[in-house]
Amino acid sequence: ILVDPVMADNWDLYKIFTPEFARGMAKLCEKADVIIPNMTEAALILDEQYIPGPYSQSHIERILKNLSMIGPDKIVLTGVYFKEEELGCATYDRTTDTIGYAFSKKIDGYFHGTGDVFGSALLSALLNGFDLNQAAKVAVSFTTESIQRTYEAQTDIRFGVNFEQSIPGFLREMKIE
Repeated sequence: ILVDPVMADNWDLYKIFTPEFARGMAKLCEKADVIIPNMTEAALILDEQYIPGPYSQSHIERILKNLSMIGPDKIVLTGVYFKEEELGCATYDRTTDTIGYAFSKKIDGYFHGTGDVFGSALLSALLNGFDLNQAAKVAVSFTTESIQRTYEAQTDIRFGVNFEQSIPGFLREMKIE
């Protein structure tokens, strides 16, 4: 069971959600095998104050382990960065007690649908036998390529990212041809 607790970003709950919703989402995450919150959602789930980045490795690793203590064995924390020019995610697999990171060059702008693209690619890789950190690297690569193509085309952000043209490369990376 994978849960993406889509409810907030940049320390703001999306306008349609309430604090009660955030508490309910935290309860849902307790039942998941894998969760993929962003930094804001992680703070809400843990009932902690949001701290903007760049982050320290110790801060990220504390959040990962605290999130795993609510229930899920696998955590993928998105919106992680240690340097302004990079963005990615951190992973924690409680069953193997391993932490990993996957970063790419940051692309300026805001792009709708990136969380959905990331989550879909991550779950696909997990279901195809990739370990958590490998799956995160696949998802970061697929998402970044989709964002880069969208950025270069300067398409209307309301249409989401152009992930469709990245599918053949994604399938090759997944060894599904």
